[in-house]
Amino acid sequence: MILVYGQADDPPISCLVQALQAVDAAYLHLDTAALDQAWLDISVGPPGVSGELVVARQALPLQDIRAVFTRPSPPLLLDGAPVANVHAQTLHQQLLDWFDIAPVRVVSRPTAVQANASKPLQTQRMGEAGFLVPATLVSSDPEAVRSFRNQHGRVTFSSISDADVGVTELDDAGLLRMHRLAQLPTQFQAYVSGVDICVHVVGEQVFAAEAYSDMGWSATSLPAAVAAQCVCLLQAMDLPLASIDLRLRPDGTYVCFEVHPMPAYSVFEAQSGLPLAAALADFLHAA
Repeated sequence: MILVYGQADDPPISCLVQALQAVDAAYLHLDTAALDQAWLDISVGPPGVSGELVVARQALPLQDIRAVFTRPSPPLLLDGAPVANVHAQTLHQQLLDWFDIAPVRVVSRPTAVQANASKPLQTQRMGEAGFLVPATLVSSDPEAVRSFRNQHGRVTFSSISDADVGVTELDDAGLLRMHRLAQLPTQFQAYVSGVDICVHVVGEQVFAAEAYSDMGWSATSLPAAVAAQCVCLLQAMDLPLASIDLRLRPDGTYVCFEVHPMPAYSVFEAQSGLPLAAALADFLHAA
């Protein structure tokens, strides 16, 4: 049995459910909007962790679950239902705790996702995996930022966390606002020219898409060595599924920018035609 945990109207969840149905895989979808109607009983003893998950009055022994796909969002709270809301929040946390220790294939364990929320740490790991990375400065010192920009000319900046605030080029007007950094360390990187490549890795399968416009992606291929680096990087980060932002420079080298541990893969599948949901369904089904 495959457990799918996430909001029903989240496209990566709905795409996976369809792909699981296409291969006739046994699965149970637990919608985060319906946690008030579910229960989890866990016992911990010498044999290990045991128990059962009850969803829509269907009891599923935990030992029957061989794979999990989790894309959790905070439980939807109900107006005027404090007891149900507390139950939903408690169950949500219990599930996340179990996903971290469950002796099954989990895509992906919450601790692995959270541990990779630091962009400076990601940059270090990308370098350790053999990738070229942009010259980087993490600082809240306006003078250090000005010196970095003078050295590299064009510079971009972004949050050091996993907050989705985008990447912006630092222009003269932005430089005048650097005094606001006093309480907010920020990541600055030397601008790298080239073509954006988004790589999705599912287990050991690698799928690459090339940007052909600001909003469009088409399937492409990677050199075998670069594909292998992508797999090794995510294995080191304990992420069976993730996307990696690369840029192909005019000289033919690849620069690595960021890892997304919970990618919205359905967007890239829709635009590029890459069979990401099917690959994910096969990966879970093969556990």
